[in-house]
Amino acid sequence: MLDQRSIPRLVKLVHLSDERRPGKNKNERKKVSMIGIHGGMGPLATADFFNKVIAATSAAVDADHVPLLIQSDPRVPSRPAAILRGEESPLPALLAGRDRLIAAGAIALAMPCNIAHFWFFELLEDCPVPFLSIVDATCDEAADLAAPGARIGLIATGTTLAKHLFDQRL
Repeated sequence: MLDQRSIPRLVKLVHLSDERRPGKNKNERKKVSMIGIHGGMGPLATADFFNKVIAATSAAVDADHVPLLIQSDPRVPSRPAAILRGEESPLPALLAGRDRLIAAGAIALAMPCNIAHFWFFELLEDCPVPFLSIVDATCDEAADLAAPGARIGLIATGTTLAKHLFDQRL
């Protein structure tokens, strides 16, 4: 889950970049600044994230929405198979997707796949744009919602639980 505060922060980042980017007019600048969504590793998770970005954007008309570039590639090797059984690593495909989004003009990235964040720190290496961590965003939201000292439960896939992906932050 990407919390409801993280998505507006990404949207604001694009709008701030548009204001600072040189160009003849606002529409010309908007064509360049966009959020890159590294998705498809669970196409429904990508679609859900896309819907949340739309809902979090104050838009009077269609042109007011934040530009997104969505890479939906379900061919990324299986994250659970790589983690649990030592099969083909998805890291090369994840890095290639990251770089493709950046080359296309993404000024920030998000990846709506929990278990792909197993490789998050490798994806951050040499990454020239902000990359939203689903782990940080989820844990920050949970901490804000829970009373101090409260226990927080996590419902997740077996692989996410087996690798304790959220444990250190929770």
